[in-house]
Amino acid sequence: MRAFLKVVSVVFVLTHTLFALEAPSIPPLLIVPMAKVPVQINALHVETEVIGAIVTSHVTLTFYNPNNNELEGNLEFPLREGQVIESFALESLDESHTMMPSSAIEKQRGEEVFEAIERRNADPALLSQTVSNNFKLRLYPILPKKQRTIRLDIVETLSPNNSGYFTYYTPLSFEIPSLKKSSFTLSLYGISKENLIKKGMLEESTISALKNGIKINSQKPLSKLTKRPIALWKPSIESHTIVSSFEDERYFVSELPLHWISLSQKPAKNLALIWDASSSGEKRDHAKELALLETYFKQLPKEETSHVSLSIVRNEAEPLLLFDIQGSDWAQLRHVLETIAYDGATNAGAWSVPKELPKSESVALLFSDGLANWKEMSEISSPVPLYTINASPFNNSLFLQQLAESNNGQFLDILTLSKEEALERITRRTTRITNMTGNNVDALVLNSCYPEHGRITISGKLLSDKATLTLTRQNPDGNSINQTFVLHTQDATQHPSFAARQWAKQRITQLEAQSHLHKAEIIRLGKKFGLVTAYTSLIVLENFEEYLRYDVLPPKGQMREAFFEIKARNELNSHAQKSQHLDHLVSRFNDKVLWWGKEFPKEDKKYMPPEEVKASAVTSAPMMAMAVSSAAPMRESMAKSSSVSMSAENPTSSVLSIQLQKYEPNAPYAKRIKEAKPEDRYAIYLDEKPNYAKSTAFYLDVAQIFFENKEETLALRILSNIAEMELENRHILRILAYRLQQMNQFDCALPLLKRVLELSPHEPQSWRDLGLLYAKMGEGQKAVDTLWEVVSTEWESRFADIDLIALGELNALLANSTNLDTSKFDQRLLKNLPVDLRAVLTWDADDSDMDLWVIDPNDEKIYYGHTLSYQGGRISRDFTAGYGPEEFILKKAKKGTYTVKAHFYGTRQQIVTPYTTLMLTLSTAFGTDHQKDEHIILRLKGRSEDVFVGTFTVGE
Repeated sequence: MRAFLKVVSVVFVLTHTLFALEAPSIPPLLIVPMAKVPVQINALHVETEVIGAIVTSHVTLTFYNPNNNELEGNLEFPLREGQVIESFALESLDESHTMMPSSAIEKQRGEEVFEAIERRNADPALLSQTVSNNFKLRLYPILPKKQRTIRLDIVETLSPNNSGYFTYYTPLSFEIPSLKKSSFTLSLYGISKENLIKKGMLEESTISALKNGIKINSQKPLSKLTKRPIALWKPSIESHTIVSSFEDERYFVSELPLHWISLSQKPAKNLALIWDASSSGEKRDHAKELALLETYFKQLPKEETSHVSLSIVRNEAEPLLLFDIQGSDWAQLRHVLETIAYDGATNAGAWSVPKELPKSESVALLFSDGLANWKEMSEISSPVPLYTINASPFNNSLFLQQLAESNNGQFLDILTLSKEEALERITRRTTRITNMTGNNVDALVLNSCYPEHGRITISGKLLSDKATLTLTRQNPDGNSINQTFVLHTQDATQHPSFAARQWAKQRITQLEAQSHLHKAEIIRLGKKFGLVTAYTSLIVLENFEEYLRYDVLPPKGQMREAFFEIKARNELNSHAQKSQHLDHLVSRFNDKVLWWGKEFPKEDKKYMPPEEVKASAVTSAPMMAMAVSSAAPMRESMAKSSSVSMSAENPTSSVLSIQLQKYEPNAPYAKRIKEAKPEDRYAIYLDEKPNYAKSTAFYLDVAQIFFENKEETLALRILSNIAEMELENRHILRILAYRLQQMNQFDCALPLLKRVLELSPHEPQSWRDLGLLYAKMGEGQKAVDTLWEVVSTEWESRFADIDLIALGELNALLANSTNLDTSKFDQRLLKNLPVDLRAVLTWDADDSDMDLWVIDPNDEKIYYGHTLSYQGGRISRDFTAGYGPEEFILKKAKKGTYTVKAHFYGTRQQIVTPYTTLMLTLSTAFGTDHQKDEHIILRLKGRSEDVFVGTFTVGE
């Protein structure tokens, strides 16, 4: 058995709000799949400075590993709207303990580099964005009994409230029971002690004088921080403009007082409610949502009847529910909302507002976190104002804001707004900005088209100190008025980078509305300004050699200058590399063509073990490993029993069929659900669900039970929960997409595999999976073009033979299609090689070793140690470091039974669940118009485990 480096990894998932305004004080969830003791956050230090309206927080987090194994850490957290990560640093492992700065990198490239370095046991850290203002930190290694410290520098601006006061909240609001050390300081410059209003945590802090301000030190342990404000003060300036010079350009951010009008009106008589009932919706604060609706209905005249349509949406929309509400009596509607089962994925494409709503006295309210993850996205076009309402610390606020403002409504975060404030915004029509121009300014961006506390925030490039801005504001009566402002840049607050990064952040937000059209610009801005975006991340590497090895631009300074010099000398010609790869592939393909053209004997022949081969001086077959043990009973597979008979128009004249063992889940929850009465089955599933919320196996098993009982709609809803489990886990998305294809739900699988490709274009499996799905959907040209990427690209050496396997699939598609353009393909590689039997094995865990075994009627086992059988069965090169595929092919099959097995040697990385998931495809008459495929999903629990998959039967 092969040796494995025993590296265990751990995931820190903060399911609550880190750096959030009003999240409950709950310990972060530390998931440790393979470690005995959870990793601990044992030190937390926050140093915050406020200059004018600019807030800079230096947050250091120290993690301690109490285990005897090295760990990788994944920390997921959200930021408040308006917060920007200015820098990210990692403490070095050497004796200096210096903080190593980060540099910007394309997101997918960052994942590729991090994992490549991790496999070499080096020292990387990666900070990336998942959705909207949610972020993920990957850190490796955390040594046994040792600590690692990271630092985040977070910048934001304060806006005055209705009374003109600045309010500062701590950037943290969760409990950390394991915390041993903590400190918090807040330095306010330009503020005296008399300017402060004693409120909240300030009453439990000490205040000391600075040269030009005051310093607040918290006496309360940071593990017990509350959501109360720390400090409240009256700012000394009325106009807030910040100017930064960045790479020979000047930028500004300005908060401008706007002459605005707000008109009150009665709550609308016609209310369209869209209620996101997906699994993630369970995390929303439903008490706040219901309190807002209670306040809304209380405002309705008692003598009038209002009409409410309720659309409950998960992975699909349920039929519309209609309610007539007399006065404020909404008890029936409330009961429905209080008893909703939160289950399934989030399909934003199914959100809709009834078109027949009258344009006057109507409004639409969408209650959701905005974390869409199901099917292709489509935008709502609402005939009435649409307000998007968030009550979850994990959310896609940018998407919700754009959705609302494009439909004449507003985004309301009721975690920060009171129910009265939220209701006022729904029931009042206010001034909005419809256009902006200026002199000596360029690239203007608005934070929102609606004023906040009578102010509007605008940023842009500053071309001269004498600059003006003209905003066109549309009042509620429909009239438009221009308002001009002079930017007093000489009185502005100067900051080295804040205004530049704020402008870039807002510009990126603007571009993300159509990110598929602006990906390149988003990447340019992210890399230039060092921002974490949907397409760029921040990475820290151990030393200069690592930056050079992986072609990652180092942080500014001497390293960067040396990097450019060496790179210029060592620039490689990528076209020459690609040509060299294709020449090598042609050579390997020609070897396969020679195999395909060779006639192999088909008589019965008992396979001789290696020692007998040596004794008889037979050298044609490679040495075979130890004989396989008796077939272990199959468990945890996800395929129905099936058999397909083939016609005689194959490479052989035999009749071919496939048999897969019927799946029988034996977990306790599966037994309970299967034995339930039909009318109780779904309720029992919901009862079991909280115990297995993070288990892909649970949803796969239960969905199969419902599918077999002809409850396809519920089966798909249950299966779709897997899309809700993690925001950007390509392994989970792959598993889900494979299972959806088994259910012929291609339209659901397609956006998942497109997302996998966005997350990991450096992995050839991402291209191959998508190409094969296009083929199933009848998109022949897209299929062969996508597969050609697998064929023509030179991948890492660990991805053995995937180019040759994908080439076989591409040629099979071309042979059975017409009118496909192959002009960009290397014609030397275009030859179809049809075979009687084909088996392909893939799996979900990177850095893992699986093996495909096939035992033929001669009792000969074909596997990585014996790659060519007596009768011509051929197996691809061994995949020992992740995903596969491994392929067995046989051109002409002799009569008898062929047993297909999978063997799991082990994994070098963290797995999503205690299982490793394998996917196998068994095909007969591959490459012909009679090709038939059967698919099966297996789950293996431990190392050195082999499972029986199924059989090919070849008859006369």
